[in-house]
Amino acid sequence: MGEGVAPRAVPISAGPLVVSDVWVPCVLRPSPRPRVTRNGTFMPRWYTSQAAELARTLAVKVPALPAVETVVDLAVVLPRKPSHLLRNGGLARSAPRWPPARAGDVDNLAKSVLDAAVKGGVLPDDSQIVRLSVSKRYAEAHETPGFAVRFKAVGANTAELAGLHVERAGPGRTKTRS
Repeated sequence: MGEGVAPRAVPISAGPLVVSDVWVPCVLRPSPRPRVTRNGTFMPRWYTSQAAELARTLAVKVPALPAVETVVDLAVVLPRKPSHLLRNGGLARSAPRWPPARAGDVDNLAKSVLDAAVKGGVLPDDSQIVRLSVSKRYAEAHETPGFAVRFKAVGANTAELAGLHVERAGPGRTKTRS
């Protein structure tokens, strides 16, 4: 996904497919739980500040999507710890490729981006998302942390949604593959 790539309309049998790709360099922090006090419920100040900054960035880089079914692909690149790097900037042999669970759940990382997309006017409502794909990894040596996100406004009856299959995986359980 490229830096600030403009949306493109690709005709398919059921109508146009609006695609917006964007790279946002930042240190993305996962959405926290709301804080509850006697005086009400609130989000921490650092989160509201991050959400406002991301909302401004996404509003500039991504045009508003229509209120139709939307597919979102998100790839988060997290910053490495200093202990993972050598003095010359390369990666230590012991540096892990994948972040540990305490680096943030992928659903909370996605919530940070989706909340900002709604606040920035990119998405009318995050309930229109019908498929969400999220991944996280550490940055490679000399790579900037941030996230790449692709919004696909696909509408109700498109071939794009046909790729999602749900199977029974046992009593009361389902598994999804695409």
